[in-house]
Amino acid sequence: MNLYRRTLLDPSNARARVHYHREDHAREMIMLASNNYLGLASHLRVVRAAQQAAEQYGTGSGSAPLLVGTFPITRRLESQLADLKHSEEAGVFASGYQTNVGVISSLVTKNDLVVLDQLGHASMWDGANMSDAKVRSFRHNDPEHLDRILTRNRQAGT
Repeated sequence: MNLYRRTLLDPSNARARVHYHREDHAREMIMLASNNYLGLASHLRVVRAAQQAAEQYGTGSGSAPLLVGTFPITRRLESQLADLKHSEEAGVFASGYQTNVGVISSLVTKNDLVVLDQLGHASMWDGANMSDAKVRSFRHNDPEHLDRILTRNRQAGT
């Protein structure tokens, strides 16, 4: 039995009930691994808005926006985000992983150097590796090593 595949019994909030298969019972735990930082995943207004959107648009487009289009509600969100950031446009991704892969791989070119913390998230590595850029790493949280990597590559002309 996989110890890391516990069953989450409640919404992923600051505290959550989880079923431990090996012990065959549920227990409450403090949730430190969730991306639900603001508790919005189970906030009543957010849940109701999601229900209303699901009734109007279904539970998803069924494909990438490039292929099947974008919902008006997504365009409105992007417009509001652009206004908030005082930019011409904004785009939203379905997850942080997709954001890093999409942004890094599309903005970085073969003439660029990407330097990542060796323990950086896999999405940053995947985005950098999908680009044509030269990719280097530095030891985790080691600014001196980072400086050596940058200096060496500056001297090499990259």
